[in-house]
Amino acid sequence: MVCAELILQGIEKGREEFAVGGMEKFTLFFNRIFPKLNRLLIRSNPLQKLQRIKVFFSLR
Repeated sequence: MVCAELILQGIEKGREEFAVGGMEKFTLFFNRIFPKLNRLLIRSNPLQKLQRIKVFFSLR
């Protein structure tokens, strides 16, 4: 599916939040468990640090 189709599908279902890509899905999951830590990681070079954490937890 194309990104726009996924966004429209989420809006049609009435979801408050939805993720389109792989890293976004992990970020939403991580934010629910560790919100303060997630904010710290997002402020300082988010992609590299989140990718390392993703590998650590082995979530794909």
